[in-house]
Amino acid sequence: MKHSPALQPGDKIGIAAPSGAVNRSHFRQGIKVLESWGLQPLFRKDIFTTHRFFAGSHARRRKELQGLLDHQQIKAVLFARGGFGLHHILPDIKLSGLKKYPKRLIAYSDLTMLLDRVQRECDLVTYYGPTIGLLAAPGHARVQRDYKTILLGQKLGPVWRLRPNQILKAGQVQGRLVGGCLSLINMSIGTRFEMEMRGAILCLEDINEAPYRYERLLLHLKQSGKLQGVKGLLISSIETGPKKSSATVWKRMLKEVLKDFTGPVVYGFSFGHLKNAYTLPLGARVQLDTRQRCLNLA
Repeated sequence: MKHSPALQPGDKIGIAAPSGAVNRSHFRQGIKVLESWGLQPLFRKDIFTTHRFFAGSHARRRKELQGLLDHQQIKAVLFARGGFGLHHILPDIKLSGLKKYPKRLIAYSDLTMLLDRVQRECDLVTYYGPTIGLLAAPGHARVQRDYKTILLGQKLGPVWRLRPNQILKAGQVQGRLVGGCLSLINMSIGTRFEMEMRGAILCLEDINEAPYRYERLLLHLKQSGKLQGVKGLLISSIETGPKKSSATVWKRMLKEVLKDFTGPVVYGFSFGHLKNAYTLPLGARVQLDTRQRCLNLA
């Protein structure tokens, strides 16, 4: 799996909004951070358009994303918002331009299956991390640091530490790091965008899901056969609002559903829809080692 070239000050970055409607204030703050690093963010004037709960019509969003992926001078594509909407346009997105002009992509949530397509079809590492609205948000210093490393440096990591209370099952495994938002991964099953997980370390996260709903999603993943051949599981904490369930409830559920999973299982790793979350290199080869309590680039 290849890494696209790191950017240099002065390079152009494309900003797309292929999913939910964009918050202007958060967007502008993120743009200022990118500009402070000497980068040149480019985006369409109609990026704030709305159609129902989308960032404009399907045609607008499709044309915007396709244009950025094809653009020879753009060195990275970032995203203004997750939410929902990418799946309306994903079948029509072509990746031939991205193969010709490789770019660094950072996204999460609704963009899960786009990142996976890029890994499989372009042989490129992609990055699972928050959209640009969090770059300037209080309490998200790690997000800003990881973005800067991805865009102006070479690689993330190389080591992410685990706490003893995050380890549900012990083990040491190596494999490609794949995954993303569990509800979107489940949505892809039975489509041509279904994620290939065999031989991989699978990272899963979601937001505002009660334990019983998350259990339903995880059970479907298991009963569909998608966990067969998966080497290890890296599961994020789930935030469920003011009445969120305790870590004990989550761990009990996960241990029961995954009792016959043979690889290591970690719960509570900070990535995805969490405050100050890590950004992870999807497609990269990693090692999950619960004895050394770390995830590291292999």
